[in-house]
Amino acid sequence: MHNSKARSAKPDATVTHFRAGNKSIPQKRTPENEIRGRAAEDIKTLEGFLAAAQTAYIRPEEKNVCPDPSLAQALINNIKKLQPSWSVIPYQQELGFYIQEQKRRQQPDPATVTP
Repeated sequence: MHNSKARSAKPDATVTHFRAGNKSIPQKRTPENEIRGRAAEDIKTLEGFLAAAQTAYIRPEEKNVCPDPSLAQALINNIKKLQPSWSVIPYQQELGFYIQEQKRRQQPDPATVTP
């Protein structure tokens, strides 16, 4: 039991949430000095990618919120393979949100569509 508690507490220490409408979107950001292991570079790259997506998200005029979701998904898959104990669920949830938001923003504005 003790190991389980310690393991589950560590990832939660780096997960925060932000509000998007009525949704709570998780964000996992790890202090650089705490990123270790075989997937360390992928983790840094992925967290940087997601931070850039959030920066784009907070600008309502930005249509390209998540420019390369396949790159982010490849990083997530590699992290799972190299460091199976590293929780990637918050990354997957945040990425999914940005993908959906990009699709929404790229839809034509109903006010400008001519029938």
